[in-house]
Amino acid sequence: MDKKHIAKESLAIVLSGLLLAYPISVAVIYVCIDVIGMSSVLATSLNTFVLTVIAFMRVFLIRFYTEIKK
Repeated sequence: MDKKHIAKESLAIVLSGLLLAYPISVAVIYVCIDVIGMSSVLATSLNTFVLTVIAFMRVFLIRFYTEIKK
């Protein structure tokens, strides 16, 4: 794997994280605190869990796609 390929893959991972994390985080926190009435500690814990699962799937899919392209 060359440096240019690694840089493109890293950029895709970071940018996709940026585009996904903020709206998902806002939605999770809104639902947990404003709709359900959950405490801020539980809401942030759930938010962290949701973002971790999504991050894993996102990185897995990007890596899978880049390996297929080779």
